Amino acid sequence: MKNEVYFENYNKINDFSFVFFLKNIFLVFLSFFNLIFFRKFDKAIYFIAVNNYNKNLIDSRSKAYVKESDLVNSLNFIRCNNFLTCLKIFFIYPNVIFIQSFYYFYYYLCLLKNNKNYKLLSINSERFQQKIIILFFKRYRINNFVSIDDYRIVYNFLYVCKKLKVNSVGYMHGRFSRFQNTLKYFQFDKYYVWSNFFKKSLINFFPKYKNKEIIVEKFSKVYSFPFFRPHLKNNKYNVLFILEKNIDYDLIKKYLLSLSKKKVVIFIKPRINEEINSAIKDLLSIKNIKLIKSSNSFLNTLKNNNIMAVIGSNSTALLECSYFNIYPIMIKSGNNYSRDFISNKLVFYFPKHKNFGDHFIKFIQSFKNKKRLNNIRKKIWLN
Repeated sequence: MKNEVYFENYNKINDFSFVFFLKNIFLVFLSFFNLIFFRKFDKAIYFIAVNNYNKNLIDSRSKAYVKESDLVNSLNFIRCNNFLTCLKIFFIYPNVIFIQSFYYFYYYLCLLKNNKNYKLLSINSERFQQKIIILFFKRYRINNFVSIDDYRIVYNFLYVCKKLKVNSVGYMHGRFSRFQNTLKYFQFDKYYVWSNFFKKSLINFFPKYKNKEIIVEKFSKVYSFPFFRPHLKNNKYNVLFILEKNIDYDLIKKYLLSLSKKKVVIFIKPRINEEINSAIKDLLSIKNIKLIKSSNSFLNTLKNNNIMAVIGSNSTALLECSYFNIYPIMIKSGNNYSRDFISNKLVFYFPKHKNFGDHFIKFIQSFKNKKRLNNIRKKIWLN
């Protein structure tokens, strides 16, 4: 079977510039700088870094298996979207490889040759990235690989692990779906998941995992996060709107405007390392709509702002929040591919934006819906 079957992102990258190219050349140089020093590492790690003002740059989803004190003994592949943060990482953490920069570097080189076949560009850039991973794995004699199941890149690592007979350990960081081709073709040797519900879901979507070691480790233990329960304060409901990829922001805006007229405080959280959409930014002048920094972790946002309901379209956050007895509200966004959330009765679905504010207040005050929320929590987290 050809490699292109596995690659999922064929889209044209629109934000390329010569300056962007030069930045990635420099990050490639910094990564290769590590090759000067020969060491043998038993383990390689892949994790995500966030744009943060303090020294702790490791994304909360990666902290389940990444300890800063242990990074000196591993080869560390890092994904970060901000150039200045990458420079900061280089001086804070040892043995770092900015793996995504190799992809961008090769992609841009092909563009300079006037190659406008974006599907082929993506495939060839992925293959180049695989070769780079093989180079580093062989150079440092890697025997073990640990990573979150980041579908954007984990295929390339699992491909290399199989090729070089490297043992792989994966940590769940999001729900499973039939659209994740990455996990269909290559599997982690050991996989940590959040609950028996997700273990069954993983095997259901990807039957090859029946022959793999799947370990259920409680969500709160994986993220080292204590259980908490939100409560009504000052007769106002605090809700969190999750901004997601490829959604209809004009439609989302209508939901927000309707809800903003009620006794609620609306917190808006962009995707990690991303700026807020301009259509939504216009609403920040409304008194009861507040912006959460994208670098803030989802769980800290829930706890620190006493969130009682999370509103989104496809995000795993809709499942995570039920662990803390927070209402998962799914709305129509123009790109609802998580229909299984609805069919499995894991969320409360509001398909219409008209009078959404009225419907929401009536919904959240219903004792019947409190019982339904408790049933959702049991189904996902306690079985």
